[in-house]
Amino acid sequence: MYTVRRMSMHCQEKVYTLSGVCLYIVRRMSIHCQENVYTLSGECLYTVRRMSIHCQENVYTLSGECLYTVRRMSIHCQENVYTLSGECLYSVRRTSIHCQENVYTLSGECLYIVRRMSIHCQENVYTLSGECLYTVRRMSIHCQENVYTVSGERLYIVRRMSIHCQENVYTLSGVCLYSVRRMSIHCQENVYTLSGECLYTVRSMSIHCQEYVYTLSGERLYTVRRTSVRCYTNVYTLSGERLYAVRRTSIHCQENVCTLSGERLYTVRRTSIHCQENVYTLSGERLYTVRRTSVHCQENVYTLSGERLYTVRRTSIHCQENVHTLSGERRCTVRRTSRHLSGERLYAVRRTSVHC
Repeated sequence: MYTVRRMSMHCQEKVYTLSGVCLYIVRRMSIHCQENVYTLSGECLYTVRRMSIHCQENVYTLSGECLYTVRRMSIHCQENVYTLSGECLYSVRRTSIHCQENVYTLSGECLYIVRRMSIHCQENVYTLSGECLYTVRRMSIHCQENVYTVSGERLYIVRRMSIHCQENVYTLSGVCLYSVRRMSIHCQENVYTLSGECLYTVRSMSIHCQEYVYTLSGERLYTVRRTSVRCYTNVYTLSGERLYAVRRTSIHCQENVCTLSGERLYTVRRTSIHCQENVYTLSGERLYTVRRTSVHCQENVYTLSGERLYTVRRTSIHCQENVHTLSGERRCTVRRTSRHLSGERLYAVRRTSVHC
């Protein structure tokens, strides 16, 4: 069965080549003299959705075995070139403002996502290559310069928001994920040396001449996040082979006890107010993350088990109850917006699910 639906306005041209075994659907709503060329071939479903404004050009080459989706909303005379090839889903989303230029080279076997929001005549050069997901997000203000070299086999993420002529030096090397997040205020200095094999994350927000000492050692990810106010004292002991992360914001003489054990990543984040109690039991072999913001004597029970990544995020207000049971072999994320990874490929579910 072959189905073609078309709604065109104002001097548009479409060329559809439909061949293969399964159903092909192309939907387009274009405005003001645009041109699209779609080449659809293969065995599975191909979907292209586009809403473009004011004299833009897109060229989509869709080939392979699975679902390819490209969504774009561009404004004011910009140009994008997307090369989509491989076996899995490739998604590129961009919202650009005021005559900026981006060059995206997407190749490999898995999902590549590039998101950028730039302001006031800045320049970014992204070289994306490898086998897995690469994500670069940047929001810069007032004529700053960033140079990102992204290479390797795993995911590399660099996020930076700098204010008032500050300088950051990031050395990213290794095989796995490296993340650096920094928000500095009032002429402070930070020096980060990132080396090793896996993910290293350092986040610091310092205010009014405070001092921090971070010791990063080992083979896996070590994360220290601290926000101190009015002469508090925190002691972090980081040891082992995998990621140990302790994040604490303490107010009014409260106490937190975090028990971290196992072989993989364990992250505990807590913001407690007015003498509340949280108990987290973390065990297993993979990543377990529990984030909770509790208000007015609420209770949450999280049961985390399995072999892969399980993430539960909840913001509860006024004596509500949620019970999340997460089990399986792949990544399960529950937010209000859920993404499920099952099988060998990536499937994104956002209130709208697509199954290839």
